Amino acid sequence: MLSKIDKSMLNALPTRAQTRQRRLMAQAALPRFASGQIPSVRENDRIAVNTGMTVSPSTQSIDLRLLIAGIEELDAGFTVFDADLRSITANARFRQMLGFSVDLCQPGTPFSAFLRDNAERGEYGKGDIEDLVATRLALARQFLPHRFERVRPDGGVIDVRGRPLPGTRM
Repeated sequence: MLSKIDKSMLNALPTRAQTRQRRLMAQAALPRFASGQIPSVRENDRIAVNTGMTVSPSTQSIDLRLLIAGIEELDAGFTVFDADLRSITANARFRQMLGFSVDLCQPGTPFSAFLRDNAERGEYGKGDIEDLVATRLALARQFLPHRFERVRPDGGVIDVRGRPLPGTRM
């Protein structure tokens, strides 16, 4: 027989309808290609979690769709680039903060395209576009942890942080 505490804990669990609604909302938040397809996500895709912590076998993998939906909920701009400096993901807040188009933020976009877009809009000040891009690209290719503030043309300040990730460099 369940104690009163156990019953109240069970009552706090979401209903099937609530769980289904959350799943649908998470799916709706996923980034999509212009064709409407979700990049590299199939119904049962799982991603291994290597945190170095001791975890039970049931928590050693997570649903990639939920991870992407969680990234979309961050209040901070968030991106990941691979070892070839091609985008893996960029959340909506990143696009909104920097004024990037959805088309630019597709998986596989070279980092240099983001730099060029910024340079063309005056985000790095005056100068030759190609020189502004090349300077920043050379720094990015060093794959070093970094943090700095960048003043935007409108006077706003962005706190830029980057750290290499295992297997991706950046």
